[in-house]
Amino acid sequence: MRWLTITTAVLIGVFGLPRSHADPPAHLDGQKIYEQKCVKCHGKDGRGNPEMDVAPLAGEQTLEGLTQAIAETMPEDDPESCVGAEAKAVATYVFRRFFEPPQDQVAGRPKQELARLTVRQYRQAIADLGTEIFGNSQQKLATSDARGLWASYHNHRHLRHDKKVLERIDPVIDFDFGKGSPGEKIGKEEFSIQWHGSLFAPETGEYEIIVHSHNGFRLWLNHPKDALIDAWVRSGDQREHRATVFLVGGRWYPLRIEYFKYKDPAASIQLLWRRPHREPQVIASDYLTPQVGSRVLVVDTPFPPDDRSYGYERGNQVGEGWQRAVLAAALSVAEQVVDAMPQFLKEGRDDPEKVRAFGYRWVRRAFRRPLDDAARRDYVDRFLEGTSDMTVAVKRIVLATLLSPRFLYRETIDDGYDDFDIASRLSFVLWDSIPDPWLLDWAEKGKLRGEENIRRAAERMLQDPRTQSKWGVFCYYWLRLDRFEDITKDTKKYPGFDQQLVTDLRTSLEKFLHRVAWEEEASDFRKLLLSDHWYANARLARWYGGKASSDLEFIWQPVPKPDSAGGVLTHPLLLSGLAYHASSSPIHRGVFVARGILGRRLKVPPVAVAPIPADSKPDWTTRQRIEFQTKPTACRTCHDLINPLGFPLEPFDAAGRFREKENGRPIDASGWLTLASGDKVEFYGPRELAEYLAGSSETHEAFVRQVFHEFVKQPILAFGLDKPDELTRRFVDRGFHIRKLLVDVAVVAALPANQE
Repeated sequence: MRWLTITTAVLIGVFGLPRSHADPPAHLDGQKIYEQKCVKCHGKDGRGNPEMDVAPLAGEQTLEGLTQAIAETMPEDDPESCVGAEAKAVATYVFRRFFEPPQDQVAGRPKQELARLTVRQYRQAIADLGTEIFGNSQQKLATSDARGLWASYHNHRHLRHDKKVLERIDPVIDFDFGKGSPGEKIGKEEFSIQWHGSLFAPETGEYEIIVHSHNGFRLWLNHPKDALIDAWVRSGDQREHRATVFLVGGRWYPLRIEYFKYKDPAASIQLLWRRPHREPQVIASDYLTPQVGSRVLVVDTPFPPDDRSYGYERGNQVGEGWQRAVLAAALSVAEQVVDAMPQFLKEGRDDPEKVRAFGYRWVRRAFRRPLDDAARRDYVDRFLEGTSDMTVAVKRIVLATLLSPRFLYRETIDDGYDDFDIASRLSFVLWDSIPDPWLLDWAEKGKLRGEENIRRAAERMLQDPRTQSKWGVFCYYWLRLDRFEDITKDTKKYPGFDQQLVTDLRTSLEKFLHRVAWEEEASDFRKLLLSDHWYANARLARWYGGKASSDLEFIWQPVPKPDSAGGVLTHPLLLSGLAYHASSSPIHRGVFVARGILGRRLKVPPVAVAPIPADSKPDWTTRQRIEFQTKPTACRTCHDLINPLGFPLEPFDAAGRFREKENGRPIDASGWLTLASGDKVEFYGPRELAEYLAGSSETHEAFVRQVFHEFVKQPILAFGLDKPDELTRRFVDRGFHIRKLLVDVAVVAALPANQE
């Protein structure tokens, strides 16, 4: 098969980048050997041969790994004709010609690209533009410690103020009053309750809001007039009511519920939600606050997905589908703005000068800079001329703004690079959104000039909930949780492992990742790999071990097997996701460690190979089956890296539970890693693997690169060939502090000196 060629070997990048290499014997000319035996398939310039399905020579590789691949597999039609010193000579030529260009040759250095807003950035920017209409309470709500919803209880079915007998904060809405009363001085036959506050959406997507009740109620979410669910008048015996709403992640949404009982045989109400890719669950107090926030401007228009072929989101494609989505989204926003005119313009909604003032504010915020006379005329003034209908004028202002390249493109489209470009770069790096008014004010006053001022602004921005939300998005893709949207297990082998358990595992991991980066003062990256604690509720404790009093409350506690703990590496969500239906998968786990933690490049084989069925070798362990299946020489180039990184995680089964034996045989958890120097590092079990990875310079640089790419959405080398080493060195010197790394990344991305 053509994929079993040197092309695969070099693209896989199995062994990382070396530092120095011994030259082959002087009498052997690697270039001549290449031209004689390799050029037919790989081309004189190493660009490959599409007709023969040979890809270009590119990627990460060591001279040792490349030499081995050539000696064992090349040329494909006669692999024994290029071995020994000859193989090393041609490998040296290939490596130096195609894999190790001198550092001072910057002709191929990536450039910063002019980029449009990604889908996430578009939605976040619109939500922040909405604060010009509805106000901004997000920071206030995020810094409040109060959790739950404010409740007022009335001794009357109509929420009469003079019948109010009780006010309190209810942590959750999960009540079964039966035939009784909610409290003293409240009758059993009739009463009413109002809850109000705000609901936090951790991620962007469709949420299903679910209410179970015997009685009448109404629920409003993010809209003061239109109820999301109106069951004030009961219909038959229906007790479950559902509605779907699209929410932008990292935001608080105003929530109000009115509920009453009148002559019903029983009274109960339960508020649940189904978050994206999760099962229904009662909304926990972590996501509720008694403070009422401002409305959020939400775009729920479907967009084509952004390109992630480079491992991070890029706004590099402007196709017909994207253009249609942008137009539909702009029309939706215009309708929402017009609908809210009575609220934000009040008695001035028919006053051209009030509309003009709003237009100037709206456009300035969207364009991220003060407006000159031409911008005022083109985006506001001309829409007010010749019309007395201010509704039409507002629609046109909104549409013209949102369809302008000045809004849709992240990078500056003007000549030069000024303080407002710095503000915009900072806000998109840390918030995935447009600058706040205070950041624009800093830019206008010249407070963003110089590295120290930029750093000061970034440190202030770090406390914003939008930065925490972006950290969550980074972790989602860093850990490739998008692959784990449907984890199922053999019900006979793992009874009780259901989607509700998976939902709890998602919450557990989400809380762990947030804690390490934001709640712990040290914010130490190494804890992501070394922590021996996790979050568990009662359901997880019953399944994996531990203590918890309820399914709603997640308790920070030691993992069931602390001496085998490896932070995220041994979290049951990842272990069960990186496994098969009924057995573990050292290959999937090893690929994750190689790619996600060490940052190695691995090419997906074009031919899928089914694993050996467990029932065909019933007395073998999973490790034995994998070693047997990947024994052929053609497999070893890849699996000599993957397998030894996955085997140390074998003490955990397909559901992420610890085990000491499989099929009656002791688990062999030994593993190793061959370094660029050729040295071999050995480790046994998940703890030793985690300790090695946490202390590895390769891991540190890989993490820094991945953070930079996900937050900046530009190649790190475009900001300087020295930036990976510089940022990694600062990261290490600062005690692997995650939040400080984010500041450093933002500063590097925003400094004018990086512009070319």
